[in-house]
Amino acid sequence: MAAISREAWVCQACRSFNQKRASQCYRCRAPREAVEASPETLPTVGSTYRARAVHPYRSSRARALLVLLLLPCMHLLTTAAALYVFPPDGWPGSATDSARTYPEAGLVAAVWLVAAVVLTTGWAAWISRVVDNLPALGLGYAHSSPRMAFVESFLIGPTAVFAPARLREVARKLDPAVGPGLVNASWLLVVGPPAAFALFFRIARWASTVGEMRLEMRIAMPLLWAGATIGIVLALIVVVRVERRSAVMAEHPS
Repeated sequence: MAAISREAWVCQACRSFNQKRASQCYRCRAPREAVEASPETLPTVGSTYRARAVHPYRSSRARALLVLLLLPCMHLLTTAAALYVFPPDGWPGSATDSARTYPEAGLVAAVWLVAAVVLTTGWAAWISRVVDNLPALGLGYAHSSPRMAFVESFLIGPTAVFAPARLREVARKLDPAVGPGLVNASWLLVVGPPAAFALFFRIARWASTVGEMRLEMRIAMPLLWAGATIGIVLALIVVVRVERRSAVMAEHPS
């Protein structure tokens, strides 16, 4: 046993052995400083140790309000940008001979990109704070640290997997009534339409004339807009439910 204690440390919360250099438990993800125990002193029977919180509870309300504001604003900006680049019939610039130039479209895309970065930053700040609060609420540690939860939101490719997974995890811990289907649907409908629009625009730009591209986009845009609108509403519902549950648990700790 003494040899084991020199090569590993054991987690009091789940009784898992971890490599000596590990900074968190591989199984329950609790940080080493919160759950480390010596194998010689760890009880072999009885209830498990409840991992203590490294940080006290800190409200995420302001960050949640920012997300609730930015999500609809981003949706409106996306709608305005799409209507500017591809105006409906009868609108200024709707005729093919007075189409928006690509430099103008590029400027609109740049503004949209800046807004997307602002939204992503707000989302990352909120989800990282929610993850950080889980131990203080007695719900254990998430699979990712608060810092990693923040960084995951900016990883363009992996975000499609990590971000909804993190939201599913905190939603399940805080409010089991929020099923994975609601989180998955909201994420797919929020992220999918802008990605589909960008991909379709690139393909149509090279494969079609301006007139053909306008016609194709006028068919696709209402469908993409409807899907994104539903996704935004579902995402707002998830954020509100998670935030309300966090506040209730903070006021009435178990």
